[in-house]
Amino acid sequence: MVCPVCGEAGQWQWTPETHVAPPNAYAMAKYSQEMQAMTFGRRYGIPSVVLRYSIVQGPRQSFYNAYSGACRIFSLNYYFGKSPTLYENGLQCRDFVNIHDVVRANIMALEDDRMNYEVFNVGGGRAYTVREFAEIVKKVSADFADPPAISRHERAG
Repeated sequence: MVCPVCGEAGQWQWTPETHVAPPNAYAMAKYSQEMQAMTFGRRYGIPSVVLRYSIVQGPRQSFYNAYSGACRIFSLNYYFGKSPTLYENGLQCRDFVNIHDVVRANIMALEDDRMNYEVFNVGGGRAYTVREFAEIVKKVSADFADPPAISRHERAG
């Protein structure tokens, strides 16, 4: 990440769970659901926990579900002998959280009363660039040698 003003490398800053700024209708709907769950939980004394998942990936992920995301897209491209196309420069950072971490978070929410009426961002704790993730998927794909294609185009939203 480079600062558009001074050109210096940016530094990671963790966003606290209390920060909410939904940038689109999908994110606003998700946040609305969180508020409803917490409001009704408090009102009626029903222990409620909000777990915000990052980009969940793992074994046995469906290749038929378009919602499966980057792992599906990259795997299918490699399977069919194509290079996946990465938007912008492929250096966007994401927290591709493993399904096992998500399961652990859910079990903790069920068993630990200290989590009641709280909000948690569930992630793997390490950011990967989209390009790094494409390379990781490539390593477990069958003998595919071509690097991902960088489109330099931005995705809307």
